[in-house]
Amino acid sequence: MVIISKYKLESKKDKAIFKVRSYEERRCPICGGSLSVIGSRLRHLITESGDPIVLSIRKLSCDKCGKIHSELPDAIFPYHRLCSLTIKSIVAGDKDNAVCDEASYRRIRLWWAIFSKRSGALSIEDTYEKINDGVITYADFRKFFVLYNDTINDLKGG
Repeated sequence: MVIISKYKLESKKDKAIFKVRSYEERRCPICGGSLSVIGSRLRHLITESGDPIVLSIRKLSCDKCGKIHSELPDAIFPYHRLCSLTIKSIVAGDKDNAVCDEASYRRIRLWWAIFSKRSGALSIEDTYEKINDGVITYADFRKFFVLYNDTINDLKGG
């Protein structure tokens, strides 16, 4: 995955889907090769105001190593439907600005406690930087989710 911060959202007149258009020249976080667009996929997101939107995210292929990456705008935190501003509010313990239910709030607080300890990430921004620098990879996220699910199952007693 590649996190971008310079982009615009283009809406189609007849659809409720926003295309993400990047203004950045991105390199492969694994090998540094150039990236080519190979397609797109839809990604559902809940904004900081609680409104659901659908984004069209570009899929990129590295011309050098062949790895495939999703180009995620920094409004999205990987593997979460809530926008990054909501995740930041939850991580900071700010319930008033977190547009989610109590169970999601507690689950994300636990997720962050485990994730930040294992990854060494100090903040959401630090996590984005580590992803773009290749320090945190897709495989790391997958390992984390296995660990997270095991932790939740242990807490439930199962």
